[in-house]
Amino acid sequence: QRYSYIILIPMGCTLSAEATPPLPPTEDPDSGKHKVVIVGASFGGNGVIQGLLDGNDGEILSPSLHVTLLDANEEMSISAINQYVWTNRSSSTNNKVQSWPLSNLRAKRIVQDFRVGTAGTVQELNWDQKYLEMKDGKTIKWDTLVLAPGTVSDPSSVPGLDKAVGVIDLGASKDVSNMEKQMKKLLSNPCVPPRVVLVAVTRMPYKCPPMPFETVSLIDNVLRQAGEEVRQGVRVIISVPAEFPFGGPKVKEKFCKALKEMDIEFWPNHLITSMEHEQIVEDNDGDSVAASVSSMVHSHAYTVQFEVGEEKTEKSAEFDTLFCTFPQRAPDFVQKAGPCNKLGLIPVDLLTNGIEGHEDAYAIGDVCHTLLPKPNKPHPKAGEFAYMMGQQVAKHILARHDGKPEPAPQERKGKCVAEVGMKGNGIVVEPDFSAVLANPEEELPKFNVTEIGEAAVEKEAWINSYLERFFGKGNYELFVADN
Repeated sequence: QRYSYIILIPMGCTLSAEATPPLPPTEDPDSGKHKVVIVGASFGGNGVIQGLLDGNDGEILSPSLHVTLLDANEEMSISAINQYVWTNRSSSTNNKVQSWPLSNLRAKRIVQDFRVGTAGTVQELNWDQKYLEMKDGKTIKWDTLVLAPGTVSDPSSVPGLDKAVGVIDLGASKDVSNMEKQMKKLLSNPCVPPRVVLVAVTRMPYKCPPMPFETVSLIDNVLRQAGEEVRQGVRVIISVPAEFPFGGPKVKEKFCKALKEMDIEFWPNHLITSMEHEQIVEDNDGDSVAASVSSMVHSHAYTVQFEVGEEKTEKSAEFDTLFCTFPQRAPDFVQKAGPCNKLGLIPVDLLTNGIEGHEDAYAIGDVCHTLLPKPNKPHPKAGEFAYMMGQQVAKHILARHDGKPEPAPQERKGKCVAEVGMKGNGIVVEPDFSAVLANPEEELPKFNVTEIGEAAVEKEAWINSYLERFFGKGNYELFVADN
């Protein structure tokens, strides 16, 4: 039996039950080979490529496969570098967000078909006829499909968020320059009453679980570097819609201890239900003035409504600056095709990442959603896990192609280096889901947590280690931070 494979790296999901008229395929290369189509050339897509290589001889793909790698972007960026930019620690790039051309990917030299930009942008996914319609008008057929397109921000799912001007999306590289501007405002003359900053997790799951805690600690450190008077003029708060959004009790203990030492307020079990934005500043006489005018007395710009705890107690609070993890959903072409759950993500099997209701189709990385059964919590979203999911999916693809039994569950261990200020301190969280994958109904995730110095250096090394995997040694520009 012949199988073809498509690997997509998704951003938003919805599948239509209605059959669409089939388009004649404009391309059907190597029709005798198994077609593997990979949509998304970031962590997840590169993980699939590496897994397919590992299943052969580690250097070239099996000659019985025809692999297509697609990506709507032409460059790769890694969100972990954003914090180095808005804290002015990236002088080697003139404090700009660094990116890397996908045309330099090692995978381009390995796969038979590589398309980025317009040629790599999927417009429509047809499940019945097993083809993709591309933005350039061409179609690509697959036998097995892997979706790894990432996600897109969905502010409309929090009432008022899409209309709240100036709210920073922590996961978006495009918002880094706006974050720099907001930090400059916070560093200006102290105000009466003190400015109030909220770093909020709006919905779960979200990308890179420690990121909001890194952000709030770095805000504290930037303010303290400007002087204690400046720091005392800003009240800093972090809110999450859970008791604690990731890790186990030891992880929570470490981070909460760090927050307390920095005089940062932690608001657990705070779900944002809506927000309003009013761009007003008052002068010393109480008259309204343009929001761009600096003043010693001000009114808060954002009013946020929360539901607190299991009782869902209503709470309202006002803030001057909002940094949020925005809700995420699959990209439009996935939303149109389905199947997405109420979160806007693709439900998949925990062990195989197979898409429910679609044989020989997989979703990996941020676009997928699956639960860890015993804790009844979603699998965390992080680039490293997307890469590992891709490797495991490749094993399943090869096993089906070769008529072999399903592969054993993989060892799935990660490492996350979280800065807790720029003094060099950090917390390393090492999650281990291996036992859960081996025995989902009985086992719980394990977490090792340690405090370290030179966290920024450790994080820089982690970033460069993945860049080397993706691009090959000496074939990419190193990420170098000011430490």
